[in-house]
Amino acid sequence: VRMIGELFKVRVVCLSEIIGQELHFKAVYTDGRVVSDAGRCPLAITPCAMVQMDKDVRLFDRVMERFPQASFLRDHQATSYCGFPSLDSAGRVVAVTCLLDDKPREFTGEEQDLLRICGQRIATEIERHRHIAEQQRVADELRRSHAFIRQVIDTDPNFIFAKDWEGRFTLANKAVAHAYGTTVENLIGKTDADFNPNSQEVEFFRKKDFEVLNSQKDQFVLEEPITDAKGRTRWLQTIKRPLLDEQGLATMVLGASTDI
Repeated sequence: VRMIGELFKVRVVCLSEIIGQELHFKAVYTDGRVVSDAGRCPLAITPCAMVQMDKDVRLFDRVMERFPQASFLRDHQATSYCGFPSLDSAGRVVAVTCLLDDKPREFTGEEQDLLRICGQRIATEIERHRHIAEQQRVADELRRSHAFIRQVIDTDPNFIFAKDWEGRFTLANKAVAHAYGTTVENLIGKTDADFNPNSQEVEFFRKKDFEVLNSQKDQFVLEEPITDAKGRTRWLQTIKRPLLDEQGLATMVLGASTDI
């Protein structure tokens, strides 16, 4: 807004993002000063609504008389108005930038073309910021979802786990980690063999995992022993299920075990 104000020698330049049915004044240049986030107003009562409708540069003289409800115009004693749109990649007007002056002001065809170029640049920045904000929103939602799922599976006293083809844990709840005398964080990326000294049990786990992965079918294991960190033998009843990728290939085995 400072660049536009100094280039076109006008008193006021206001860049407003359109959010719903409102104009949000993102930056306002007034007599050399720039203020960010300078408020908002209904779009419909302003000449910017005409810019949005036409999707092109609009000029008004005696603009306060034409739009008496727009207090922003009165605040700056605006006589002349020149507004230009910023269109996103879908052709929607996402912002309107207006140039105001307290005296009549003409804009040549070349000047209007230059303003249209400025509008394109502004649209690119707004669209980029909106994309970043949406990515952040999705990431935050994903983190909240993961935290919720983690609370659910860690509350479950049964064993919940997932392993890849190499037998490495990709998911485990606190019940599994407690049985092996470690933490969930330390369990991820490790195998049963890293914690279980009974090679026969480990081999049995691997055998069942491979059967599920290769057949791509669920399997119910009626009884299987596991030696915990204290050397005790515990008997489990386990359901194992293959996890498939988008191509339908088994990438992991998901398991849930009840200590019987």
